[in-house]
Parts: sequence; structure tokens; C-alpha cells
Amino acid sequence: MKYILAFLSLIIFGFYLHTAPPTIYMGDSGEIVAAAYTLGIPHPPGYPLDMVLGKISMLVPVGDMAFRMNILSSLLAIFCFIFMYLAGEELLKLIFKEDAAKKSIRFASLFVTLMFIFSSMFWFESIHAKGVVYVLANMLMILALLFTLKNIATGKTKYFYVTAFIAGFLIPAHNSTALFLISLMALLLYVNRKNITFKNIITASAIFLVALLTSYMYLFIRAKSGTPVNFGYLQSAGDVMNHIMRKAYERKFTARFDMGTYFLKTGNLITQFVEKYNILVVFLFVGFYSLYAYSKKLTLAIASFIVLNLLLLVYVINTSAGFAINSMSSISLYASKNFYLMIDLIPIFIAMLGVFYLLKTLTRKYKINSIFVGAVLFCALILTIAVNFNLNNFSRTFMGYDHGLNINKTLNKGDVLWLKGDCPLFNLVYLQSVKSKFDGIKTYDSNANMLDGSIFKNIKAKTESAIKQVEFDIYNQNKSNSYYAALASLPSDKLVALPYGVIFKMSPLGTTTVDTLAIAKLYSVRDYFNCNNQDLYYRDTTARYFVMRGRYAGLAGNREEADKWLKLAYITAGASPEILNNIATVYYFSFGDVNSAIDYERKIYEMDPSDSTEIVHLIWLFKQVNPLRAIEYLNVLYNRSTDETEKANIKLEIDSINNVTQKS
Repeated sequence: MKYILAFLSLIIFGFYLHTAPPTIYMGDSGEIVAAAYTLGIPHPPGYPLDMVLGKISMLVPVGDMAFRMNILSSLLAIFCFIFMYLAGEELLKLIFKEDAAKKSIRFASLFVTLMFIFSSMFWFESIHAKGVVYVLANMLMILALLFTLKNIATGKTKYFYVTAFIAGFLIPAHNSTALFLISLMALLLYVNRKNITFKNIITASAIFLVALLTSYMYLFIRAKSGTPVNFGYLQSAGDVMNHIMRKAYERKFTARFDMGTYFLKTGNLITQFVEKYNILVVFLFVGFYSLYAYSKKLTLAIASFIVLNLLLLVYVINTSAGFAINSMSSISLYASKNFYLMIDLIPIFIAMLGVFYLLKTLTRKYKINSIFVGAVLFCALILTIAVNFNLNNFSRTFMGYDHGLNINKTLNKGDVLWLKGDCPLFNLVYLQSVKSKFDGIKTYDSNANMLDGSIFKNIKAKTESAIKQVEFDIYNQNKSNSYYAALASLPSDKLVALPYGVIFKMSPLGTTTVDTLAIAKLYSVRDYFNCNNQDLYYRDTTARYFVMRGRYAGLAGNREEADKWLKLAYITAGASPEILNNIATVYYFSFGDVNSAIDYERKIYEMDPSDSTEIVHLIWLFKQVNPLRAIEYLNVLYNRSTDETEKANIKLEIDSINNVTQKS
């Protein structure tokens, strides 16, 4: 069997290698690669294990630095494949003891493992640098489960210790493994309750802590090293602890908790599970049936773990990433998808039980040829690979690199550039730290988390108003060459952001724009033609180019030309709230078309009714053309608010509109 595993590992790696992006992928990849390259600290919770492994992977002289870390994700995925197969075989032998020698045990474990390895989301995470975070966490969870099963099967204390050691790396790999870790430790203590000693527990605890603390030591050491990639400019031990606890993402929301929306998000997670694994969902139900026949208590315990893990993860993902728990925005749903791999593992192992049980039933009870059944399942695997190959073929994907490079081409030495949001901030971090681009250009993060942080040293708290004051001070020192990478709120009402290529130039109010349409026409947007399966970030970034061309047409007063480009932007990224908002601003500010602006802002609200900021936009627009409609949205804000002062202010605004409307 080891030769089959080795052969299949080469096949899997070949698929992954062929579909991997040649450089950074959009989103967090640029930051993760740059942090690993400089042995820095990326966004919370810091991912210390990934940084060390990423740096080691870059010693291999193959392609771009980002590509080397993409390969690391693929190699970790191969280990996931091997460990999952071995753990599955161990589990099946434990549950179906009388059939332990059967080849169908190995087939069931192998088939389900391959379905998982070639599933859409796992494949996606196995070919780019940010995926290292999720694939490594999955690998450690599977490995810990493997040695737990060996401990259960043999009763040997050495497996108890090995599991404790691996478990120590779980939280540093990813915080969302916490419930799995607690459940695993509880299981270990339960199955060893008769022969375990206090000395064993103390020893295992010490081994666990060594692994845990050794991992996190990296963050404490690198916080004071002056590394150029240091998210939040960490210095003290307290800074590092807050980083590990994701304090930077804490937000205070005044909206009431909406249980209906919460379970809608949970339903979305379940839908994604079905989309990812298809036929395995059937085997999951069969697996629970077979498990119930084996042990009712064990079935209840595992089902409870899955449900609790699901509910907790939905909550933790949103709150720890700074999203409102009620948010159904395309961004929050997109950002949650990869986290859910953490709760897929146990259902996948249950599906293995289902495959074996079904094989056993069909071949023994109904006398159906086992080779025929295996061939049918093999066809399902081939179909999965074919579909997901096209879905995850990013071998000609360059936008993460090109977008930052396009911005670099727009600027000159001495220019000042402000960035906000993951894209293009992380793309630029990679180009600056790894590729030595943006030489002589002053780059700042409007969230005061990355890039040059020296200008933020004197502010007591990184509030929006404090950062805006710093922005205004820097602008006053660089009035002729200050830019935003994307449309953002300005630090003064005396300034306006004017199109400049694909970015914006900060200028005094009333300034006529410099005609830089020629620059906008020269940018590389090859991914629009190369890649038909762009994800949300890619579509959003590509659409920015089209919106900018629409802005230029608007400045020229050419409504027909603007409509053409804005329509293309909408077709490309109609699910992106930011693109919809940008389209609305062109119609409003270039043509004074309030109704068209309302149409696009309403699309954002319809996608995510929990977005209070969007409601404020609609109120402002409707007050100009239909004040009574503005009252409708003010009432929505009033009913969902939990802040009495806020509610009183909303009530005053409603009364004011009613008084004006009645007088007119």
C-alpha cells in the first residue's frame, strides 16, 4: 500500500503544481509571503509556524518567492493525504473490528481521502501561500487524530505523549482548532482513564506546553527585531498577546443580535459543505447510521461536537475578523469559506464509515460485485477532479502582482501613497519587501497597521480621527504628490480625490483633474482574459479599472461612454459592495443622477440588510429626492439600535423630516 500512496502523492502534487498561481494570489497571500520572507509578523494571530516553514520553503531555488510558498502549501496537502488515509484506516478497523483485514477498509479510506484532497476548497487552499495557514492546521488536526486512534487501539502511552506534543501546535497553527483540541484531550483522558497516572498527565501537559510556547516564542522575538513586516507595529509582550488574541479585530456593534440571520449563515455553511463534497454527503448519513449501530453514546458525542463546532465557528469567524455577526455581505461570506475547512474533517471521517458500510452491505447482502461498486465510485472521483481542475486552475493568474505593479508604474520617487484594505495593501507589501519595488515612494497604511509606521508614533490611540489628522499633516508636507490607492474618505472637507491613472490624487477642492487617461489605458489587466474563474477579490480589483475609465468619461461629460464602462464593472463584480458604491459615486458626482446612485446603493443593501453604513448612505440620498423613503430607512436604524442616545438622535431626524414634509 505504501507504493500506491507514494504514486498517488506524485499524481496529487502534479495536479496542484500545474494549477498553482505563478506568483502571489490576491487577498492575504502577498502579506503572508512577505512576512515569511522577512521573518516578520503578519495579521493576527501571527501564524508563527507558517512563517518559519515559509522561510524554509524559499530556500528552494524554483520560481518566484511566492511560488515557492505556494508549493509549500501543496507539500503540506500531500502530508494531509497520507495522514488522513492512515487515520481513516485506523478508524475503520476500530469500528469494524471483524472486517479489519478486508481490502474494502483500505478502499473506503482511500476513496474518501481522495475526494477530500480534490474537493474544491481544499484544492484551492493547497495551491497558494495563504492556504498554508489552513492546510497546516488541517494536517496537524489529522495527525493528532491519527495518534489518538493508535492510542485507543493499542493502549500504548507513547501515543498519548505524541498526541499531546502535536496538540501543542494546533492553536498556534489556527485559533479555530480550539474546540477540536479540547475535545481531543477529553477523549484521550477518557479512553486512558483506567491506566493513566498523575505522572503521565503532568508529563503530557509539559510536552504540550513546550510545543505551544516554542511556537509563540517566535512572535515575541520578532516583535522587537525591526522586521519590515510587522502588523500593528508590535513591540512589547502585551502587544504580542493582544495580537495572538486578535484584539485588533474587535469591534463594537450597536445592532441587536439576530438569531434568524445567524442560522441563515449556518445554513450557508451547510450548503457550502454539500457543494464541496457532493456524494460524500450521502455517505455521511450512512456513516452516522453505522456509527449509531456501533455506539449510541459515541454517535451523540460526535454529533454534538459537530453542531457545537459549527455554531461556535460561525460566531468566532465573524467577530474575530471584525464583521458584525449578522453580516451577510459577500465579503464576510467569502472570507469565511476557508475557515470552515476546520469543521469538515470529522464529517469526512464519518463519511468513510458510510462508504465501507455501504460496500459491505451491497456486496454481502445484495451480492453486487465489489469491483463494479468501486468503479462507480471511481467515476465520481474522476468527475470531481475534472470539475475542480477547471475551477482551481490559476496557472495564468497574475492580478495580485500586476495590480501593485500598475500602481508602482503610476508613481515617482518622492510621491506619497496611502493604502487601505487587504487589496492592494498586501500586494504592495510583497512588491516592496520581496521584489524591492516602490523604491523612494513613501507608503502608508490608512489603518495604521503596516508599511511605514513612524508617522503614527505620537498618536495615543489608532482612532480614525487621529489617523486622519496624520494624513492631513502628511498631505500639507506633500501637497503636489499625495495619492490614495483607492477611493477613501478624505482627511479634510477642503480636499477632493481626483482620478490619476488607477489611483486618486489628493487635491484642493475645486481643482480640475489632470488628464491621466493615457496612463489608465496602458495598465496590464491580463487576468480578465486569462482567467475565467476569478474569485471575489479578483473581480473586485479588475472592476476598479473599468470604474476608473467610467470616472474619466464622467469628467468629460460623456454619459454614453461612462455607461459602457460602468456596466462592464457591474458585470465583472456586481457582488462587490465596494464596486457598487464606486459606480454610484460616479453617477452621483459626475452626472448628478441621484436615482441611479440609489439603484446601486440599494443593491448593496439587498445583499446585506445588516449593513448600517449602507442604510446611512440611502438615507442621505433619499433625503434629496424622496424624504419619506428616507424615513423608512431611519426607522430600520431605530429598530435595530441598542444605543439610547443613537435612538434619540434618529428620532429627532425623523421628526425633522416629517415637519419639513408637512410644511411643504
